[in-house]
Amino acid sequence: MTPARARQHPARSASVRLRAVVTATVLAALASGCSGSGGEGRSGGDGSAAPTAPGASAVASGPAAGGAEDADRAEVQAVYDRYWGELSAAYGKGDLKETALKDLASDSVYAQKDLEIGRLRGGGHVVTGATLHSDTSVTFSVALRDGQEIRTADMRDCVDVSRRRAVDIRTGEEAPQPARPLLRYTAGVTFEKGPRGWVVVGDRMLTQDC
Repeated sequence: MTPARARQHPARSASVRLRAVVTATVLAALASGCSGSGGEGRSGGDGSAAPTAPGASAVASGPAAGGAEDADRAEVQAVYDRYWGELSAAYGKGDLKETALKDLASDSVYAQKDLEIGRLRGGGHVVTGATLHSDTSVTFSVALRDGQEIRTADMRDCVDVSRRRAVDIRTGEEAPQPARPLLRYTAGVTFEKGPRGWVVVGDRMLTQDC
């Protein structure tokens, strides 16, 4: 007699799929600072150079005159702090409306964040909890684009998301955590200085630890 095939109970199958969706949502939410949007002329996660934007070419990298670089560094850090503050607020309410992210990020980064938050909200979740940052470093360079010099900054930051939690909007309860949750990661963030000052033009995860 041929052994009967094991049958998967429909309810159990649905439960497994639900857990998979929730786990994927949690992982994406906890890494919410990294959209995967690459900045022009930045380095990829494997250490190779990412393609520059059309019409752009790299110019010698190096520090600006002492005082100017110190001022730029302080401005970049201030923008980054505000960027994370606005992101945290947006993820906490599941909406980018009434945030200042448009003033701090390029259109492409803003669109990516809007997509990520929309997916999270569509799954019935928001994200709460503090994010800690350490071992932050910034280097400056200049690129030529369409004959114009564009000043850029490349930041590396160790982001601790161990205190962040995905929360069910309806019940207020924490979503199930992945078996191996993401606790820290190295973020690579690229800034460009334009008429409105420094803005984030790229934000991606480089490593899943730091």
